[in-house]
Amino acid sequence: MRGLIAESSHVRRLQQFILNRPSLDNFALIDGPEIHFYGIRGGQISRSNDLSNISSKIQEIQPKHLILHIGENDLDNNNISKEDANELSLKLVLFANTVGSRFSLYSVTICHLLPRERTRNIKCDIYKELIKEANKALKCEIKNNSGLRYWQIFGVKNSASSVFLMECTRSCVLCVLSSRI
Repeated sequence: MRGLIAESSHVRRLQQFILNRPSLDNFALIDGPEIHFYGIRGGQISRSNDLSNISSKIQEIQPKHLILHIGENDLDNNNISKEDANELSLKLVLFANTVGSRFSLYSVTICHLLPRERTRNIKCDIYKELIKEANKALKCEIKNNSGLRYWQIFGVKNSASSVFLMECTRSCVLCVLSSRI
C-alpha cells in the first residue's frame, strides 16, 4: 500500500529530516505502506498549476492514502480577508474530494494549517487570525464530509521548524496507521 504526503515546502524539509535518520526510513513501518513525499516550494491551493502538479504526482505514484498540507502561503497575502480564508478552505476540500474520487483513494487527510513565526507579506498577528479562520472553516467542512479526514498537528503553536518536523513526522505516521484496514 502506498501513501503520498503532498504539501508546500514543509514536506521537503520533512523528507530531508527522515532521510537523515535511517531509523525513520519509511516512518519505521515494517511491512507498512510505502510513503512518498511531494513538496511544492511556495505551494498554493489558489494556483491551478500547483494543483495540477499534485494530481500528476498522485497519478504517477498511485497511492491509496493522501495527506494534504497546503494553503498557508495563500493566506500570507496583503489582499486577503476572513471571507477569503473561508473560501480557501472550501477550495481545499473541493480539491481533496476531486482527487479522492478521480484516483479512487482509500483515504484523503487534510492537515490543519499552521501559524508562522515570520511572514513575508502581512503582519504575523493578522496571519494567525486568518489561519484560525481557515482552520475553523476547514474543520467544519470536513466534519460534514464523510470522504475526508481533518488532522490537527499538536505542539506547533509557534511553528518552530524542529518542533514542526518532529510533530509532523509523528502525526503523519499516526495518520497513515489509522488509515490502514
